[in-house]
Amino acid sequence: FLRGETNELTLPVVQTIVVAAGSILDLQSIQLARMNDRITGTVKKADGTGIADAQVNSWMQEGSNYANTRTDATGAFTLRVVPGEWEVYVAPPSDQSLYSPGENKRVVVRSGIPAQLNFTFGVADSSLIGTLVDANGAALSSVYGYANLYTSQHSDSNFGTPIEHGTFTIA
Repeated sequence: FLRGETNELTLPVVQTIVVAAGSILDLQSIQLARMNDRITGTVKKADGTGIADAQVNSWMQEGSNYANTRTDATGAFTLRVVPGEWEVYVAPPSDQSLYSPGENKRVVVRSGIPAQLNFTFGVADSSLIGTLVDANGAALSSVYGYANLYTSQHSDSNFGTPIEHGTFTIA
């Protein structure tokens, strides 16, 4: 895994290298690949309103390439990538009570041809609040994790929130 300050360079796709126990393999110089290709798209609510500041994450199934960005004020995003198959996941801002009616999306990026993906989120109309407790009913303030909810209409739909100090609110 490699991450630069500008998201312009990444590791090249390489075959698996096996190094025998007790030996040293000198790879010499490794030339990084420039991330010249793009995945563009939008992140919107079901009513068409753009979702600003959503985190857009992507990774390749093969290799260790990763790219991420945030949406602009209109919900638009651009990821700098290299050619190949990418999986893209969007996390909307947690203060907007949004959920995704679908799973991650996959897209194949070809050199010189921008790929397009759009995401639509529903607005939650209910809330769930909870506190994790031990067998005696005492709050577990040292517990951290993540709570997810799934909609009854779509088993692959979910939204959630971090569990901090044993408490969570999904609204």
